[in-house]
Amino acid sequence: MTRTQILLETWQHKFLSGLARKKGKSLSALIREWIDEKAAAFKASGSRDSLYDMVGSIEDKAADVSENVDAYLYGGKRPER
Repeated sequence: MTRTQILLETWQHKFLSGLARKKGKSLSALIREWIDEKAAAFKASGSRDSLYDMVGSIEDKAADVSENVDAYLYGGKRPER
């Protein structure tokens, strides 16, 4: 696990602390449980970043694009091979 810190509004902290106490869980366990539920729902819905829809939409025969990104984006000179 990774330790992290979050800032909550006072009412949020009171609400979550009270709910965790009623359920017999720690505040951290309650938050992790909610994140797990959200992540499962997100995966089940098939949601993904819309940028993935663009993958493969452009064909280019250049083999060195990833090595010379600046040259392709900004028109600079590519190094000789």
